[in-house]
Amino acid sequence: KDLTAFKEVHGHCRVPVAYDPSPALHKWVSAQQGKYKKGRLSDDQIDRLNGIEFPFIKDTLPKLGVLKTKIEPVDRETYLEELWDKSYQELAAYKHHFGHCNIPISYEANPSLGAWAFSQRMAYKKNKLSQNRLDKLNELGFPLEPQKKLVEAV
Repeated sequence: KDLTAFKEVHGHCRVPVAYDPSPALHKWVSAQQGKYKKGRLSDDQIDRLNGIEFPFIKDTLPKLGVLKTKIEPVDRETYLEELWDKSYQELAAYKHHFGHCNIPISYEANPSLGAWAFSQRMAYKKNKLSQNRLDKLNELGFPLEPQKKLVEAV
């Protein structure tokens, strides 16, 4: 009765674990699935459950968060290079708009660009910036030394 009422309201028999109107209903559904798996349901019980489209096998229940499409593997180096190039292009656009590359780390219009600029300065400081990237940043006029905040005299 409870499961039939649940199906009338929800359109299916997949009772959530925490179902307030009938807290034991989920356990009952799981028990029926277990009995079916072990061959312990009568033909009459199976027919009645089939009549309400009961999900006899738990694996047929939809799983939330399971990705059904296959994700193609990506070469890490290629991905990182493309990501760097994208940020570099954003820096070039910043320079075109503002006339300089003194982007602050807390650049509100594009926080990731400010963080990227900071990481380039840190990579340079640690001598971990490739010559190719160093040349590109220098061509653009990007200041590699950490920027000092200007303080106005009072």
